[in-house]
Amino acid sequence: MRRYALIALAIVLIGLTSVAFMPSPLQGLVATQTAGASQGAVTGPVPSVARKISMTLLYSTNDLPAARYEYVAAGMGLRDTGYGSINLRLPLSTTLVKALLFWDVLDATAAAAGTHSANLIVLDGVRVSGTKIASGASPCWGPTGEVNVAYYADVTTIIGNSATGTEWLGNTISGAASGLTNGEDPWTTTFTNPAMEGASLVFIYSVPGVTPTTNVNIYGSAVEYSGGSVSFSATFPAHAATNAFVTPIIADGQKQGISQIPGQAFMMGVITLQNVTLNGADPSMQSLAQRKGSLWDSPTFDITAALATGATTATFTISAQSDCQVWTGLAIQT
Repeated sequence: MRRYALIALAIVLIGLTSVAFMPSPLQGLVATQTAGASQGAVTGPVPSVARKISMTLLYSTNDLPAARYEYVAAGMGLRDTGYGSINLRLPLSTTLVKALLFWDVLDATAAAAGTHSANLIVLDGVRVSGTKIASGASPCWGPTGEVNVAYYADVTTIIGNSATGTEWLGNTISGAASGLTNGEDPWTTTFTNPAMEGASLVFIYSVPGVTPTTNVNIYGSAVEYSGGSVSFSATFPAHAATNAFVTPIIADGQKQGISQIPGQAFMMGVITLQNVTLNGADPSMQSLAQRKGSLWDSPTFDITAALATGATTATFTISAQSDCQVWTGLAIQT
């Protein structure tokens, strides 16, 4: 039986200055698919002591020539379909620096995922071979011993210059490792391996001739959490007081029927920045995704005004009371 939960994504940032948010002039042109409506700041409960986790730094602009680097991200749930389209583009007059694709698959073992070619996926008609980030426990699906395996791939050459334009770019996903492909309801259909959770694209780009400079760091993991809370501390060059954003990539978010689960919140310390998050809000071709959630989230949050000038670290915390999820990736721009 799947467990539903009250989820809280708490973000504790070193050097808070304000809770008023101003969107980036450029990034405001490109809303990600899952960014929810802005909510008023509300005081909430202080997150419990979190289990500290590690994540792998997969990509950073820190080693590139100093410039204004930004990113956009979006995703799609792929459970029981294995296909879909991720709508994402770059702002005009920017240059694509790196495009990364993330995905997560459930299987009996990590070796079984390899047998099922879970590392392979097709993007825009091109077969991509992913690199395994890590494996961890299943988010409460499948028999005892079930695991999740997280992958990512550099798809810069596939995206190329086509990502820049005035219209959304539909990046088609197909050929993902999925034992079921007809959009069956995961909650009523017999669980079948492999079970693809979802996929997210992250485009990192540069903005010519704009100062001050900013940086983008991309992390990956396969940490499963069910109850309690987990936290990760990211480090970065001194924040330049402009255009700060964060995007957690989460597998297995869901909701109860047409109602949101009360109490789900994205928090900064004791301040609620968004009342509902991590409930499978990314789109999906799965038949009941709209009512029960797509099992995939990649929302982007503006933390520009909350990150103090000169800050070099930020601690992000996800609290889960009884649901089971997987922290697959994290993008942060500072």
